[in-house]
Amino acid sequence: MFFCASRFLIDDTFITLSYARNLAFDGSWGLVSGNRSNTATSPLNVLALAAVTVVVRDAVLACAIVFVLSCVAAVTAFRRIANHYGLSTAFAPVASTLIVVNPVVSSSLGLEVVLGAAILSWVAVFAVTHTPVALGIAAGAAVVTRIDLVVVVAALTLVRARPMDRLWLSGSAAAVTALPWFLGSWIFLGSAVPDTVVIKTGQGAWGEWGFGDGLGLYFDKYPAAALLATVIPVLGGLCLLATPLVRAWRRVTVLYAWGLGGIAYYAAYTFLDVPPYHWYYGVPVVAGTVVFVGVVFASSIPFRLFGAVVMFAVGAACIALWAWTTATDRVVPLTTNHATPDQYKTIGSHLVNYSNGRPVRTANEIGALAYYCRCTVVDRFSDRAALAPDLQARMAESGVTGWLWRSNFRFLDLDALTDAGPIPLDHRLLRASPTDRAPETLVGWPITSPWTGPGVLYLVQFDPGGR
Repeated sequence: MFFCASRFLIDDTFITLSYARNLAFDGSWGLVSGNRSNTATSPLNVLALAAVTVVVRDAVLACAIVFVLSCVAAVTAFRRIANHYGLSTAFAPVASTLIVVNPVVSSSLGLEVVLGAAILSWVAVFAVTHTPVALGIAAGAAVVTRIDLVVVVAALTLVRARPMDRLWLSGSAAAVTALPWFLGSWIFLGSAVPDTVVIKTGQGAWGEWGFGDGLGLYFDKYPAAALLATVIPVLGGLCLLATPLVRAWRRVTVLYAWGLGGIAYYAAYTFLDVPPYHWYYGVPVVAGTVVFVGVVFASSIPFRLFGAVVMFAVGAACIALWAWTTATDRVVPLTTNHATPDQYKTIGSHLVNYSNGRPVRTANEIGALAYYCRCTVVDRFSDRAALAPDLQARMAESGVTGWLWRSNFRFLDLDALTDAGPIPLDHRLLRASPTDRAPETLVGWPITSPWTGPGVLYLVQFDPGGR
């Protein structure tokens, strides 16, 4: 899977890879080397990638290794769950395969979706086997992977046969595991949670499409991929509703818990009204897939046959979709990027020469450009001073919300950040339509994407007035 997908990694993956490479080679925590920022949404993913990058000296190869190890961890955990409930040993490879080839997951490789699924699978193992210390360690690791995974961790922990069994011990182990990172980030990076929480929750919906109904946008743009991504998770949700009525399904408590966690996660993101980035659906997709596969293997012969047909058909179609993607050298099945990875690689490789190594403000997307340029590419993800007005606005909010934000940025010297101001710029990238009149420019590169259509990315002199 990674061999096919490595040529099509999305832009946000390169944000993570840039953080990992800078940490591995320079010891700095930032998207751009030498400029500290805190916009890595998954600290544990960055730490794992950086640790492997130190050894193999290549962040993309490290990404492949972490991905494969995460798959191995997940299938091992699923085997433990199958043994615990007396399910067929096929549960583990089938569930893992359907997760990996799902277009939402396979279009997000390098991000924390698979790593998070692997860690959650071990949370599930330790929850059903009532192993409190190991449960706490896995829960702490899940929260450091993504802080919002606490929703699924809570469901897996509390919806079990003995929910309060030595819960204090699990909580203590989770605190010992997670608090060192959050305290270090709070004190040394200036915020306990990543700044992406401010950026993403402040973006709001994309026009009429929010997270709650955002899958409709993907059905409009990528109907085949969206259908393949959702059919098994939706069937898992329907099985979840029917669980109280089907005696055979009630014994697989962890599946019910995982499904409830996925639904709660979906509801929380809908409430926050975040944009419908496709990888945000990764947790509900994984949860729904685990529920459906588990229910199939816990069922009587008629439903098991039906489920087997559905799983084989969907899995084969997903693999065929990726085979077609690879053969036609396109983009990932689901993408919201404005250019192909190869185009961003070309632009990034040339950018440092055309800009004479001076800072460049990017246009909408930064990950691949910063990774391949290895120069100072600037936006709110890499320049914290440019984000300062947003941080001030959050801290000025009233009530409990404002108090939480002020506490989160307790050790961030916002005055010094504001006084220093954003990184001085000489150039900016400007995206335009091919039919638009070309601006006075240094150079232009053609770009294209099924999401935005054809365009041209120009490198122009920076105008503080924004023109």
